[in-house]
Amino acid sequence: MKKIFFTVCMAMMLPLVSLAQSGDYPIVVSENQDYTRTDRHLDGVNLDSPSGGNQSLAINAPRKVYTLIDAPAFCAMPGETVTASFSYTGTWMNGFVYLDRGQDGAFEAVLNSNGTIPSGSDIMAFSYAEPDLDSNTGYNSRGEQVTNANVINPPAFVVPADLAPGFYRMRYKVDWASIDPAGRPEDGNGMLKNGGAICDVSLNVHVAEGALSVAAENGALLAADGSALPAKVPFGKLLELKVVPAEGYVLDFVSVLHGHNLEGEEFIHGVQQYDEVVCPGYLVKNGVLELPAEYIDGDVSLTAVFVKTGNGVGGDGYALSFDKDAQVPQEHGYFVAFNSRNYSPSGLSTYTDAYRNAADGDDCADVWLEGTRSIDARIESNVGESIKNVYMYIDLNNDGKFVALLNEDGLPAMSSELVAFSCHNGVDSEGNPAQKGAGVTLPT
Repeated sequence: MKKIFFTVCMAMMLPLVSLAQSGDYPIVVSENQDYTRTDRHLDGVNLDSPSGGNQSLAINAPRKVYTLIDAPAFCAMPGETVTASFSYTGTWMNGFVYLDRGQDGAFEAVLNSNGTIPSGSDIMAFSYAEPDLDSNTGYNSRGEQVTNANVINPPAFVVPADLAPGFYRMRYKVDWASIDPAGRPEDGNGMLKNGGAICDVSLNVHVAEGALSVAAENGALLAADGSALPAKVPFGKLLELKVVPAEGYVLDFVSVLHGHNLEGEEFIHGVQQYDEVVCPGYLVKNGVLELPAEYIDGDVSLTAVFVKTGNGVGGDGYALSFDKDAQVPQEHGYFVAFNSRNYSPSGLSTYTDAYRNAADGDDCADVWLEGTRSIDARIESNVGESIKNVYMYIDLNNDGKFVALLNEDGLPAMSSELVAFSCHNGVDSEGNPAQKGAGVTLPT
């Protein structure tokens, strides 16, 4: 529902110009509109807040008249005085800043006839606006009459103190004299003709500390010093977690749900309120998992999943169950074949070594250095037939041993260093029926 504002005495309300497009946060041009002139363009937007400091977002070429930058979000606290500014190439244009304080998908921008902003309006700040367009009588958002309208950066403004924590749509607009949030239509001084622009961003309105909740079975997450985790965490600060698995278990991953409205809708009129990231257990170093500051952007809910280690932990130093110098019979000589997205089929010469280290100079080592997303590996006999089954391990945390972790369905867990296999309990590592002697493909 549209909000309606009332004033008294001589402050007359002016209606909005009708918008050219419908839907959430409409604009007067198409979303892919190119500039019609080359001497003017919006290069970036900025927000300076006491809690978040000087924050900037760049708009890189090829630039469009409209830009949406959902992440990263600007940050501010309710009641703070903040300053929004524009990085703009050009002159004789004005800057306008809007905030959808009602999270209703529209900017309710109205202005009193004396240039002041009525209580509750979604327009936060502007450098110059004419309540009566083309009257050459204009004001800034402090209600001060402006005699030289060649000014783009508006005065500071206060983030409404009554805003609940959340992500809000914020709009930066470069235009001439008009407070229409969609942009001034082509009336002779239209936004497009004049080289104006719109940039929509997200504003994270937050408090000093967010709520922290933890769920874990077969293990625990504690503070780095071993004490219980607090109920609240400081906004924007790295969080260290001490990982304590139960006997016979190891951490597979920690799911981190962070942001605002964690039990509600993820998107409110297209503005994302929270995100979920998964931190694999192989990121744990010396028993501690570090959550980056960008994950602590509001409330945080942690779910730790521990899995059984079973007999799947190899010895230190990439230990083997046989002598490294052992040989296989000549008739069972083999070579290893690799095929990857950007590496043509290749392989080692035929070998009879039971163990082969190809990391220091053999051709196949290049496959591992390519950074490919998918590698097909196959062990073949010297007569060109696939033999046995293939199991592929990657030491994901570089601790000198391989840890094979399987979920209850028998497939590799997220943190398993047994990343692919051709046969285990009748299936391959993707859950398909195993084929005798088949190769393996790393998951993308």
